[in-house]
Amino acid sequence: MTKRGVSWAAMAAGVLVLTAGCSGTAGSGGTASPSPSPTATAAAATPAPTPTATPTPTPAADPLAAVDTIVFTAAALSLREGGAEIGSVPLVGEPLDDAVAVLTRVLGQPEPDGVLRDHCVKAQTRWAWDELRLGTADLYTDEGTLSFRVETPTVTAADGHEVRVETPGGVAVGEPIGPLVAAVPVDQHDTFDPAGTGRISVVFDLVRTRESHGEMFPHGAIAWGDEGVVRGLGGPAELKDQC
Repeated sequence: MTKRGVSWAAMAAGVLVLTAGCSGTAGSGGTASPSPSPTATAAAATPAPTPTATPTPTPAADPLAAVDTIVFTAAALSLREGGAEIGSVPLVGEPLDDAVAVLTRVLGQPEPDGVLRDHCVKAQTRWAWDELRLGTADLYTDEGTLSFRVETPTVTAADGHEVRVETPGGVAVGEPIGPLVAAVPVDQHDTFDPAGTGRISVVFDLVRTRESHGEMFPHGAIAWGDEGVVRGLGGPAELKDQC
């Protein structure tokens, strides 16, 4: 063999060794195992919050629905619960709609009870809760002043409870009128009584007194009755009828 042939043989042997070293075998006669592919680890799922129903708020009770007594004076209706005033309805300078709105919270919805103009009768816009009435000025009431009238001791509220109506001294319709008469001067009385029934009217809460031809005309909150019993409360108005 020539030197060139030896060199080619050596080179061939080297190539074989190199090729063997680069083969994918693991150990003698072993088979190469593929490397495992990396896998993504799933994150723990966070449960979605369970929707909850929003509770409907309960409307607050109207404090005026608890009124148990209305005290009538020449200036206002005092709305009371257990003796404590919790509201009022001014009778002087108060729009009728505003006054009716407040009384509606106390007594429920009223019925229209308007008055048509007639002889010695002034037309009125008026509302009624049973025998309790509130309206614009009548013939004996100042303009801009509301006219109040009640002819029963109590009025039934919308929820069924009874609301008492009384004077500042605690006298209601159906009770003796004597204490009211005794509490005020005689010039605040009117005893015009052609039928002889013991009829008497009295201004128990005086606003003013007008004199005409030597006669006194008191103006204020009035109680009237007969046979010693209160039959109604009303006003503020002038006591004596000149019509």
